[in-house]
Amino acid sequence: MSTSSCRTSEDWRAQLGLIDHLVRHPNVYADTAGVRRFDLLEQAVKRAGARKLLFGSDGPWLHPAVELAKVRALELSQEDEALVLGGNFLRLIAKIRRHRPRLSAPLALSSPPARDALDPWLPADRT
Repeated sequence: MSTSSCRTSEDWRAQLGLIDHLVRHPNVYADTAGVRRFDLLEQAVKRAGARKLLFGSDGPWLHPAVELAKVRALELSQEDEALVLGGNFLRLIAKIRRHRPRLSAPLALSSPPARDALDPWLPADRT
């Protein structure tokens, strides 16, 4: 359950705390990348369910086969394993596609936009 790209010896505490958020909040998900304590993955599945976990390889730093072996070692049902290994991701992006605003007409621009002018991740007041 990756909580950040910075890994320390204290990561397990953050990962343990994340399980509570997975249980309480319907819109919080976690990935399986880089979890060093297997019991945390087991606990996440037991408490929050397989529908809240996404497979993560943490590549290129970790080998994807090792991360895949962790998911398989959970001995989930075929249905739950399929959710973790891709089904949950597909379900989440389907929601995004469904809620994407549609333009009634093509966007007419008098000049091409700045390279990042339409980037929704950048702050609106960026100069």
